[in-house]
Amino acid sequence: RDSVASRGLGDVYKRQRQDFGVLLSRYQDMSVIGVTGQTMLEAPTFRAALENLVDFFHLHMNGLKVGFHEYQNHSLVTLEMIMPFAPAYRQQVELSMGIGIRFLRRLLGQSWAPINAYFEHSKDSGSGTTSRLLSCPISYESEFNGYTIHNHELDIRRENFNSQLHQILHDYLSLQTRSLQNCLLYTSPSPRDATLSR
Repeated sequence: RDSVASRGLGDVYKRQRQDFGVLLSRYQDMSVIGVTGQTMLEAPTFRAALENLVDFFHLHMNGLKVGFHEYQNHSLVTLEMIMPFAPAYRQQVELSMGIGIRFLRRLLGQSWAPINAYFEHSKDSGSGTTSRLLSCPISYESEFNGYTIHNHELDIRRENFNSQLHQILHDYLSLQTRSLQNCLLYTSPSPRDATLSR
């Protein structure tokens, strides 16, 4: 089955379909981002899972930044590509968005949909596939990529989660983050070294 799916996706790519990222998201889930994804799957609420994603996604991919902005009645989840001249930019954003939406439906039910969705790119021949996936109003040529959700959905408790495993995974990722920060601090040249190198 997987080989058939892979061949089908390869054919889609060869045809240069604009909706390739959305189509690929049907075959991916949060496990694609490793331990961070597993930590989210064991989170007690979507808020906790989202906080894990914002805090630890950089350990998996440092070219895409996830943001979370909470307002009075709704919250905004954003995806920002910080890699300059990123290849297949639109497909990477829609792939990430599609995986995130499928994860939310795993938490909140298959009929769940965002309030609104936003994309920086223009509406094109692949927009129909995106619309069917998101099942909500979509604004193209927006100033950001993301979607809005109702605040009350953030704290709905999941029926099946492992709080002990979630804590273990969270502690592991926190340690990885500190190690990475220390490594970057250690390898960054001091002002004196930078002056001497000139």
